[in-house]
Parts: sequence; structure tokens; C-alpha cells
Amino acid sequence: MDLTLKGHAAALFMRHRSNLFKLAHVMGAAMVSRAAQLGVVLVVARQLGPTDFGAFVFAIGASIVAGVLGSLGWPLSFNRFFALLIREQKLAELHGLIRASTLLVLTGSLATAGAMLIASFFTEELAFGLIAGAFLTIPYGLMTLRRQQLAGTGQAPLALLLDQGLSSMALFCAALLFRLTLFEMLCIYAVTMVIGNLAATIIIRRRLPPTLFAETPVYELGVWMRSGISLLVGRSARLLLTRLDVLLIPALANLTEAGLYGAALRATYILTFPQFVLQTLTGPQLADAFARKQRGRARKILAASVFFALATTLPFVAVIVFAPIRVMTLLFGPSFADGANALLLITLGQLAIGLGMPFANVLAMGAREYAFGILNVGVLIVSVILAAATVPAMGAAGGGLVMLISAVLLLLGQIGLSLAPLGIKKLGLESGKKAKTEASIPPGTEQQ
Repeated sequence: MDLTLKGHAAALFMRHRSNLFKLAHVMGAAMVSRAAQLGVVLVVARQLGPTDFGAFVFAIGASIVAGVLGSLGWPLSFNRFFALLIREQKLAELHGLIRASTLLVLTGSLATAGAMLIASFFTEELAFGLIAGAFLTIPYGLMTLRRQQLAGTGQAPLALLLDQGLSSMALFCAALLFRLTLFEMLCIYAVTMVIGNLAATIIIRRRLPPTLFAETPVYELGVWMRSGISLLVGRSARLLLTRLDVLLIPALANLTEAGLYGAALRATYILTFPQFVLQTLTGPQLADAFARKQRGRARKILAASVFFALATTLPFVAVIVFAPIRVMTLLFGPSFADGANALLLITLGQLAIGLGMPFANVLAMGAREYAFGILNVGVLIVSVILAAATVPAMGAAGGGLVMLISAVLLLLGQIGLSLAPLGIKKLGLESGKKAKTEASIPPGTEQQ
């Protein structure tokens, strides 16, 4: 019996050996990147204190929001079209996709950066953060695209290391060695992000087919733009839900509350980083599965992703739920103890977000961008109303409550919208003759 089980285990390992090694490489890179991001938060927060850390968080977060908006959704839709064009060997269209995505992301990021510079003239308290965020927006917008391009060309570990990981590691080392000002910290972050972009660009060109750039580029801007904008709506709304410390809390409360919320949020990064990593790996796989109309394969990827999310999230949730004050003071110091309630609420919200990531991946790769965008906009509207009602009185804790409610609503909506692209309605939610017909299909002939 034991020998039989060992034989089955060995066979299973050999069958999935390639995917397991890929996951191990991606997880290793993500752990290094996420550890650097958490480490830099700990060092920076302790050096700056809640108020200046709130300004740091605002500058970085504003650049992320502006970079995502300026990217026009192209980084999210890139892998979907990349998988189709590679599969069909349409090199001219692929050349056009790569050129168009870079030019449009650069143009959009310049526009959003300019808008931030203009906005800085109308607020004294947030002016520094807006100006610093504007200079970070362009390299961040391009890096979101480079991350997806690296993942699409089979370089997911490098994508995770270069996307914020490099900047975080450089700032972490510098802050350990020197006592830095807020301005110096942001300068180091910006310079290393530019270096990461240059390195990513070189690596991507070497991974593409050698004859690609000899082809005359063919553009399908209408199709690409519609997909990108639809995904942008969904991604932007979801991003804003997790960036209350950037937009709403400074406006409705103050930078100190924003600093407490930002520290609590970053303490929970470890909850969702495994799912973020897995998305980088499974995104191209889901795109390929849907391109081949292999819904059964897509369902298996989703099931494994949800199980992975539960297994990697629940242990950390338990620790934070039972000792939120201890976690905050241990990580950031006594001055951040008031963020414990926010930490507890954000933790539960991050659990819902982590469980929703696999379903969001299905919607992005399964051509459900429009419905996904509507869902996110609806949840965002609810969030803004809740924030206006809770943040002025509750501060960081109010932001945590808004995040929790919004994350649960988003999770439920994503599950509902994922049923159709996965073909789950055809597997038992419909009754009668159709279900009986599908049940009689011989094994090995199912293409869905």
C-alpha cells in the first residue's frame, strides 16, 4: 500500500515537475521582493514617525494610482493578446502590440504626472507628496507594463524582483546605513526604479523572437484599447479601494491618520503576496487555457489558486486577529499603537481580497473585462460613501472598516461573474436534457 502511494506521488510529481519548479522560483523571488518592501516600511516608519511616514506613503501611493491610470489598462491586457499572437505566430501584430503598449503607457503616465503637478498648486499640505509622486509616476507606469511583459516571456521571477523589489531593497539598505530625510528616501526610490526599467527592457528584447523587430508592425488599436480601458476601470476601482491612505484619509482626516493606516496596510502585505505571486504565474496559463477553449483546465487552475490562497493566508490572519496591538508596536514602534483597530479590520479585508484574486484573474483572462469594470465601479461608489461617513470620525479605523466591507462585496461579485467564463453553469447549475447530454460525453473528448 505504501509503495503504491509512493509510486502515485512520484508520478504526480514528475507530471507537474515543471510547474512546481516554476512556482518555487516565482515564490522565492516574491519572498525576496516582499521582504524588502516590508523591511523598508519598518525602517522608514521608525525613522520618520506617523506624520512624515504619512507623507512618504502618500507620495508612493499617489504615483501608483497615477501610474495605473496612465497605463490605460494596457499592462493588464498585454498577456491576453501576447498569448494569442504567440500561439498564432502573428509576429507583425506582436511587434505592433509591444510598440503601441510602450508608447501609450508612456504618454498616459506623462499626462497623469502633469495633472499631479498642476494639483500641487492647490494644496499646501499635500504639495510635496504630489510633486514627488509625479516624478515617480512615469517609471512606475512603465514598470507595470514591463512586469507583465517579463511574465509573458517566461521571466516571472525577474518581474517580481524588478517591480518595486529593487527600489525597496536599495532604500532598505541605504536607510539601515544612514539617517535619511524624506526627500533623500524618495530620490533613492526613483533612481532605482529607473534602473529597473532599463534592465527589464533589455531582458525582454532578448527573450522575444529574433525576427520580431524585422517585421513591419501591424496595429489593432481598437481591439487592444477597448480591452485595456475595460480592464483599467476594474483595476483602478479595485486599486482605489486599497489606497484610501493616499486619497481619502489625508483629505477627510490628516496625514497622521494616513500614516497609521498606511503602516497597518503594509503590515498585511504578507497576506496577499502569495496570491499576487501566483497570479503572475497563472495569468499566462489562464490566457492560454481560454485561448484554447479549455475550460476544464481553467477550472483546475482556479481551484488550485483558491486552495493556495486559503493555505497561505489563514495562519497569518490568526496571529494578527489575536494580537493586533502587539503586532503594530513590534513592527513600527509605540507611536503606531493607535493603528491596531485599523490593522484588525484591514487584515480581514485582505483575506477577502486574497480569495478574490484568482477570480479576478479569471475575469481578466476570460474576456469579462466589461462586467468586471462595472462591478468595481459599483463597489468603489459604495466605498466612497462609506468613507465619507466613517473616516472623519474614526480616522484610520474607519478606513479599515471601509476596506473590509468593500473587499467582501468585491469577492462575492467576482465569484458570481466567474461562473460563465468557467462554464460552471454547464456543469450542474442547468438541469434537464442539456445536462444529461453533457454527462454522456465520453472521457477524453471534453474541450471545455
